[in-house]
Amino acid sequence: MAHEALIRRWERLRSWLDENRESLRLQRRLAGAAEEWRRSKNETSFLARGVQLEQFEDQINSGTVSLNALE
Repeated sequence: MAHEALIRRWERLRSWLDENRESLRLQRRLAGAAEEWRRSKNETSFLARGVQLEQFEDQINSGTVSLNALE
């Protein structure tokens, strides 16, 4: 019975997985950018700006991501 419900709701499940996958990708990009900034000794030219900054801010404001001290 549970399998039947899963099959009926598969589209929703797939949507949730896709949304989370994109969040994870964005989280990894943010972590990578933060690490590059750290390695540059906090050079301001390594800070996110424009669309990338907006994406990071949206991700952070969504409440679905946990940041470490560097990020």
